[in-house]
Amino acid sequence: MRKLRAFLCLAFVCLMMTEPVFAAPRLNSLASAGASSAINGITSRVMVSPDITADEAAERLYYLGLMSGTGTVNGKVHFALDLPITRLETMVMTIRLLGMETEVLSTPTDHPFTDVPDWGAPYVSYFWANGLLDNKENGLLWPDNPVSTNHFMRYMYYALGYSDEDDSNLATKASFYAIQAGICTESKSEITRGDAALMIFRTLNTSCAGTDKMLSELFVENEYLGYQDAMFLLWCVDCAQSAAYIKQCGYTTEKILPDGKYTIVLNDSTRCLNVLVDGGNNDYEGVGVTVWKRTDDISQKFRVERTERGTYRLFSCASGGGFHRLLGISRYGTSALFSSNSSYAGEYYIRYSDSGNGSWQFISASDSTKCLGSTDARNGAAVVLCDIGDPAHKTEWTFEFDGVVNEEGLEFALFPSETLCITQGAYDHYSHQRQNALDMTTSNGSVYAPFTGEIVRIDRGYSRYNTVWLQSCDKVVYADGSTDYMTVIFMHDNNVADLKVGQIVAQGEYFYDSGVAGGATGSHVHIAVYRGKYVTGSSLTGSGNVYVQDALFLPTDIKVLVSYGIDWIYMPPKN
Repeated sequence: MRKLRAFLCLAFVCLMMTEPVFAAPRLNSLASAGASSAINGITSRVMVSPDITADEAAERLYYLGLMSGTGTVNGKVHFALDLPITRLETMVMTIRLLGMETEVLSTPTDHPFTDVPDWGAPYVSYFWANGLLDNKENGLLWPDNPVSTNHFMRYMYYALGYSDEDDSNLATKASFYAIQAGICTESKSEITRGDAALMIFRTLNTSCAGTDKMLSELFVENEYLGYQDAMFLLWCVDCAQSAAYIKQCGYTTEKILPDGKYTIVLNDSTRCLNVLVDGGNNDYEGVGVTVWKRTDDISQKFRVERTERGTYRLFSCASGGGFHRLLGISRYGTSALFSSNSSYAGEYYIRYSDSGNGSWQFISASDSTKCLGSTDARNGAAVVLCDIGDPAHKTEWTFEFDGVVNEEGLEFALFPSETLCITQGAYDHYSHQRQNALDMTTSNGSVYAPFTGEIVRIDRGYSRYNTVWLQSCDKVVYADGSTDYMTVIFMHDNNVADLKVGQIVAQGEYFYDSGVAGGATGSHVHIAVYRGKYVTGSSLTGSGNVYVQDALFLPTDIKVLVSYGIDWIYMPPKN
């Protein structure tokens, strides 16, 4: 990605008509202006301080690779800035500020905590190995607990080169030092992701321990950060010019494709990406991918999934439900399906084409001069990596989202299983006597998101049923014909360590499992529906204010096993 950005940055410099308004790192003058008396050995000060909002800070950090979004909504990165930042997220951000993420992710994990999700194990292991975590008697780290300004800034000072040995008060007075330095303005017992974004941004523009050089300057010197990126995204005090830089370089959030199932059509063509298999052969390693005349076949649909690195992977929906094999380039130079850990598996950046016609190009993550293209000569024409701008190949693609929406673009809320098998109804005689909820079993144990939504609350633990609250990102169409936001409760998954608050889940995406958490009789899922957005502090009752059958449509292809005598409403037919 660095090569791609370096190329785009150079293009921007050539096109920029005015000099950027930025505070260049002329360290002598900046050091003199920001210097003050040392406080217990902590001498660092913010050297450059653009006046930006939390959202602007998060966006700039995102394009620098120092802050991850929680998903995408309507094509834009979603940062969930109002949500509390967690202990684990704080560790991840600190590792990135240290410039050690690649090393940490490649190091074997070793820590004593039992409640850390697999993806977070490398980060926790680093902090544990360096003596920065206390072992709890019960073996718990509480990775999802919120953190205070003091807790967060203690880690930021580690990134700036300080340690507890440098200042014995750092562990308890980090927020006080940060206010004195200009990194933050107040100390809070619980900070948000927005607070964290601003503190990280200012920490990057703060002088490091024992030097007048800012942390961002050290990044530039060590080639961890490009000079142009630092100049326009960190040191520029004119927000309009930073925004112009982001747009010109192709980093804008409008260019981010939401996760989901798509038909990927070759521009100015009737053909689309197609897997050359059917039946039992659709999961073979190395099966070819070509362009083909459009049909309604599942082999012509791909699940586009965005990675933490900002790249995309294309999973074939004809392969194990669309999650097992993805599009890559074979040893012969043509596209085929491979397992995600194969050396041939592909990752791509997706950017608007230069033609400006709304089409996209798949840029190879390993070689920014190459993109996916095809001659489109006939059915079965090869899809290959070719040079960007190669006149012999068509390299522009359009995406048709396979979501279920009405004419206004609002999603229909769908029943979250491939089968309908209800085992207990609302206000039933067994355990639902006072609950407006349903129990259901699924043929494969999987639960799918009824709409594109954000996980707004997780009640972890066996005794709390591993309950997950999913709120729609936009208004949705209810089965009774009304439109409003919707919040759905899911209960009984045995393990929700892979989920986090703020995570965005696309409509139809598998994200939850049936289980017995809470002492349930037999593996199943308890679901309840609330009309509107989630209300902070809602009690864990498992009872909704809307009947499930009045909220969720049945897909037309659902397999009905037990309807429980409920008058369900099917999806309206397509025009």
